[in-house]
This record gives sequence, structure tokens and C-alpha cells, in this order.
Amino acid sequence: MPSPFLRFSLLAACLFVVGCAEEAANSVSSDESAGQNKADITASMAPPPAPGEDTSVPDVPTPDAGSEATAATELLAPGSAAPEIHIAKWMKGDAVEGYDEGQVYVVEFWATWCPPCIQSMPHLASLQNEYGDKVKFIGVTDESENTVSGFFGKQSPVGKTWDELLSYRIAIDDERQTNAAFLEAANQGGIPCAFIIGRTGNVEWIGHPVEMDEPLQMVVDGTWDSEAARTDFVKSIEMEKDMMAYEAKFASAQQRGDFKGAAAMCDELLAKYPDMIQIAGFKMQFLMQGNMIKELNETAAFVIKSANDDPMMLQAVATMLTIGTDSEERDLDLAMEAAARAVELTEEKEIPPLDALARVYFTKGDAASAVEWQKKAVALEPEMESLTKALKKYEEALAGDGGEEAKEAPKEDAKEESAEK
Repeated sequence: MPSPFLRFSLLAACLFVVGCAEEAANSVSSDESAGQNKADITASMAPPPAPGEDTSVPDVPTPDAGSEATAATELLAPGSAAPEIHIAKWMKGDAVEGYDEGQVYVVEFWATWCPPCIQSMPHLASLQNEYGDKVKFIGVTDESENTVSGFFGKQSPVGKTWDELLSYRIAIDDERQTNAAFLEAANQGGIPCAFIIGRTGNVEWIGHPVEMDEPLQMVVDGTWDSEAARTDFVKSIEMEKDMMAYEAKFASAQQRGDFKGAAAMCDELLAKYPDMIQIAGFKMQFLMQGNMIKELNETAAFVIKSANDDPMMLQAVATMLTIGTDSEERDLDLAMEAAARAVELTEEKEIPPLDALARVYFTKGDAASAVEWQKKAVALEPEMESLTKALKKYEEALAGDGGEEAKEAPKEDAKEESAEK
């Protein structure tokens, strides 16, 4: 399983470039919608702010995979003994002094300034309610008591205050000792990040909390393979280090306008990590920037075949082929195939694939089908402005009232919303 940082680096970057950072990822109105948008939420993690930094909008994640501090200590990974937690103050729930034998714990790191953290919290509360005493959830932040108290009094997306909604323990780190023992030791530079601790007191899993459902259930059931999880985790860390080594090369190639060279570097990474299909998605970004449409189509076909069960990647392909380029050489049939498969996989229950499919139909000149599918997206989140604007444009084109402007697939709204976020 790719780490959240690596997935962000390779896939969310592609989505951002084409102006397709879906509003759905920031619209969690209930626990159901939190689950609905897991793929979008997982593609975002936030690094801690520097002292005095404006925390209203966190920067993109830049985990220090090669830090001397991490290199000097053994990597905290699945199978390692869980570190002690050092808490300055328990803000919600009973204190946890240590790990009781036979008890499962989840230690999750978050902050009030971190949008992905806030988006994950209703889901964490739901899991705590589901498991009850079988799992003890602990949310750890390094912020001040006043900051956390103020946050508790604010309204959550589900109509309750956060104090009313959160059903799990919330604690304030003691001078970042717990952050260091967990996040830094595990080479994790972004939040939210969760650690599942099993009945033996060992770490069993590390990752984004919205990806935690299946491993947590297996840990509770006693069917989790800790050794395999450790192997996968260590491999993901090595891949991150490789990616960071390539980042400077990518940046240099982009500055020179050498998009062909950047795409070739993606091929080098794919040769080393053939299972990391997200790298091909990153390659598509460079091919778009270099207007290499024939190669873009070929890579899109490869991604569709290789990631035919990954709705997030399929949606990204469809989006890049529709609003990432307006070249007449782009293969919109491939975009249709990718979007339709993404909708099939998500059983018409997630907004981004539905929105992408409607956009493909519209781009291909089928306004009637675009309206049909966009209505399904709007039905899932009627108050989402970008969805309703797109539907209006499709309907105007269908009625013949929109003129030439209405015949263009809506993409400016998506870009503006992405910039605002």
C-alpha cells in the first residue's frame, strides 16, 4: 500500500495541475459522506507549521524522509514495540497511562489548523462508537489548551459541536515528546496519521486514518499479518526516499521545459516500482505540460489497464483527458472508459467519478447524458456550488440556450475552487 505522502505526491499533484481538486474532498456533512470521500481525503496530508507561521491554510506535505534524527534511530514500523505516550493534559476522556495487555489502541495525530485532520474526525468518532471498549482511540495534538477548547465549541459538519461529536479521547502532547516518539520515529512528516497498537503492545499499522478500517478490523479479529505489514511499510519508506531524490530532478526538468525528460524519469521509477501505477499518473502530468498527446493517450491506456480496480486513478485519467488538455488528438473514448469504470466501482455513490463521467459526456458533445449523470452527482450533495454550476451549464447546452460558451466543459470553476483551497 503506498503511503499517504507518496499518493499525494504522485496523484494529487496531477489533479491540481488540471484544476480538478474536487470540492467533495472538503465537504464532509455526515459520517456517510466522510466514507464517501475517503479517496479524496486520503490524497491530502498536512505538515506541521513552522513557529509563527500563518496556519489558516497549511502547505503541501514535505516529510523529511532523510532526516538525521530518523536515520540515527531504528525506524518505528509495524512489529515495533509501541512508544510511550507523554501527555500534558487530557482534554476529553479518561487518561491512558500505558498499554494494557489484550487491548487495542489507535493513536492519531491531528491539529485544528489541518483541514484533512478535521475531515477525518467524524469517521474516527464513528469507529470509536462502533468498537466501543474493544478499541481505545486517542487523538493527540501539540496545540495549546485554549486552542483545543476553542475548537471544541465550534460547529462540526454534522450540526453538533466538536465536543458533542467527538466520542474518543483527545490529548495535548507534552512538549512534542509523543510526536517525536511516533511520527518522527516512523518517518511520517504529515498529519493526520494514525497508529494501530495491537493486543501485544506492538504497532500493527501506520497510515492515514481513513484507510484504517480494514486493518483495524483485522487487528481486532486477530487476523492481521504484522510481518507482511512491516515489509510493505519499509518498502513504502524506501519509495518515498527515491521520490524525494527525484523531486529535484523533476523540478529542474520542468524549469528547463524538458517535459520529455521528466516523463522519461517517471519511466525509470516505474521500472523500479512496477506496482506503483501512480507514477504513470505523474507521467501523464508531464506529457500534458509538454503537449505530447500521443504519448499521453498511450500512458492513459496503460493506467486504465493497470489500475482498472482503482476508481481514484481512473477518475484522474478521465479528468486529465477532458480538462487537462483541449487537443483534438486526446482520446476521449479512453476518458469515457476510465470514468465509466470509476462510477461502476463506486456504485454511483461517490461524487468525483459521477462528475467526471458527466464532464466526459459533455466534452464529447452528449449534453443529455451529461445532464443525466451530473444530476446524480448533485443528488449526493445538492449544496455543492461547483456541481450545480456544471449541471446548469449542461442543461443550457441541452436546451440550446447557452451558445458556444455552454458547449465547453466546465473547468474554470474547478480551478478557482482549487486555488481557494
